[in-house]
Formats: sequence, structure tokens, C-alpha cells
Amino acid sequence: MPGPQFIFLRTSSISDLYSEGVLKKQKHMIQSTRFTQGLKQKKTSCTKTSCKRYAMNKNKRKYVVLVVDGSGRGAAIVQKYSQSPKIRKIFAVPGNDLMQINSRVPVKIFPDLKTTSVTEITEICHREKVDLVDVSQDNAIEIGLVDKLTEEGFKVVGPTRQAGQIEWDKAWARNFMKRHKLPVPFYKVFYSKSKAIDFLRNRPNKRFFVKAAGLADGKGAIPAKDTKQALEAIDQMEKFGKAGKVFIIEEWLMG
Repeated sequence: MPGPQFIFLRTSSISDLYSEGVLKKQKHMIQSTRFTQGLKQKKTSCTKTSCKRYAMNKNKRKYVVLVVDGSGRGAAIVQKYSQSPKIRKIFAVPGNDLMQINSRVPVKIFPDLKTTSVTEITEICHREKVDLVDVSQDNAIEIGLVDKLTEEGFKVVGPTRQAGQIEWDKAWARNFMKRHKLPVPFYKVFYSKSKAIDFLRNRPNKRFFVKAAGLADGKGAIPAKDTKQALEAIDQMEKFGKAGKVFIIEEWLMG
């Protein structure tokens, strides 16, 4: 019976334990326990070895990167990627010759493509089995390249179209800053030329910047020292096409 045996083990002498066969049974249980523990240790050891081997193989793998940029900034990004021992090859759209000169790994550029060539860039990623895409060009962000590549299952560095709106839409960015009480110069957003002209006539000879709200290759911000120059700047918004349909007249800050 379990109850009496438990009391017997606590009160009996060693000789009594042997005579009752209890000690022999306990010895057998101890040996069985050690054997079982040995199996567990062996199994654990094998698992650790497998994990270590997997980790070593994983660390030896080298990756393929695609950079979406064609400027000096893109060349700097490519150069830094090439310095990593984990990078095997780099693609750049459209890329430039400087990328190939400064890189420590092979770089293939696509000068015939644009950063907005979403279909072609996606095809390159699939064909070349690209591991990581770095989208730094603002017009690629505006067109939704990050969104498309993410949907296709690629790992991407760069904001989605919505998250990047603060970069590619100056009117939205200014309104965002004002709404959140961030310090910004005095400004007005305009959707028509006539209203902008009326605004300027009520503020003669003020110094302003006239800015296309959209992306204009770095040429969309025009300084105006007086009303005449500001009116001329408004006329120039048309040459920026879609980017200039909405524009900002903003206080010229000195500093």
C-alpha cells in the first residue's frame, strides 16, 4: 500500500530496506532516470548542433540588393551596401556610372528605365531574386512603388505612398505641420491662378516664395523679391504640369 510504504521508508533501517526489496527497487528507478536523462541530453545536443549548423549556413549566405535611385545620393547608398560582406550583387534603377566605380561588388544599372518604371522594376526583382529593395527616390515613392513591391512579397526600405506624402506633396505637408502646431512660415495654398493674383495684390511688394506643391525635379521653388516677380512665378507653375496645378505662396524667411 502506498501509505504504509511511505511511512516505512521514513522509519525503517537500511537492513530492513534491503530485506523488503525496497532499496533495490529505488536503485533501479535511479538507473532508469539517469538513462532517460542521458537520452534527453543527447537529443538536446543534436538539436543544438543542427541549429548551429543552420545558423552558420545562414550567415554564409550573400544577398542581392536593388537600389531605386539615379543621383549622387543613390551612388552613396550603393557604395555603403557594397561594403557589407553579406552583399553579393547590387542592381540600380536607373543608376549611374559612379555606382559601378565605387562599389566593391558587381553593380548592374538600367539607364533606360525610370524610377517610376514600376512594372519593369517588379520584373527585375522577380527575375534576379532580389532580397532587398531600397527606394529612396521621391517620385518612386509618390507613384507607389513601395506599395507594389510589398504586395509582391519583397522586403523594401522606404515609405509607402501615403506615409511619404509629406515629401512629395508640399501643400499637404504644410497643412500637416500647421495642424500639429509645428513652426512654419506664413503660407497659402492655391488651386487657381486668379485667387493667387488677388492674394498678391492685397500684399504689395512683399517677399515670397512660390512653390509647386508636387515634385518638380528640384526646380519648383521660385523666389520672388516683389509682386512683379511673384506674378511671373505664378505663370511658371504651368510648366511643371501636374506638379504645379496646386501651388503655395509662402513667406520668404531670412536666416
